[in-house]
Amino acid sequence: MASPRVATFGCLLVTASALPAAAQAAPPPIEQVLDTVTAAETFRGVALSPDGARVAWIEAVRDKDGRPTQASAVFIADLTPAGGGAGSSPRQVTAHAANPADTAANLRIAESDPAWSPEGRRLAFVSDAVGGEEQIFIVDFSQPEPKPRQVTQLHGHLSTPRFSPDGRSVAFLYIEGRKGPAGPLQATARDAGRRAPRGAAPGRRGSRER
Repeated sequence: MASPRVATFGCLLVTASALPAAAQAAPPPIEQVLDTVTAAETFRGVALSPDGARVAWIEAVRDKDGRPTQASAVFIADLTPAGGGAGSSPRQVTAHAANPADTAANLRIAESDPAWSPEGRRLAFVSDAVGGEEQIFIVDFSQPEPKPRQVTQLHGHLSTPRFSPDGRSVAFLYIEGRKGPAGPLQATARDAGRRAPRGAAPGRRGSRER
């Protein structure tokens, strides 16, 4: 009778002999891998209203082949409708004046950073739908036909809008003259000109009354 050590060694040999055959299996084509990776929906910037009645989020806009693009859109859904029952189906909220279902137009728009007002009635977000420059928009859902209203006229990068505690103004991060998102993975112009004073911030914060 073989010892347990010899039996174990024999199992290892059998397992090892099967490895080359498995390793020779053809990998899936790159198209199949990409389809699998991009099939899942991704949600960014999820924001729940303070009263818990609504939720907003950011989704990547898909092209005609169903793959995510660099464009993005704001969606919202009602969680607690007045009449009870289930919440509403997700719907797009956009600063684009045309039909939100216009896929060709949506592929050219980037919208981001949803933020609710303290009472949960208004939503602020960033959009470059007007003139290709990022601006702050606010939509009031207490209106019969809520439409986003532009509240800034700036030239640069805007992000992270936040309502004041009383809901009367909106603060945001603003980098003058910069177009597009800022970050360690984003291209930027070479430093030139006069050096900023020690401790000076690269951007400045702005605010707008509602």
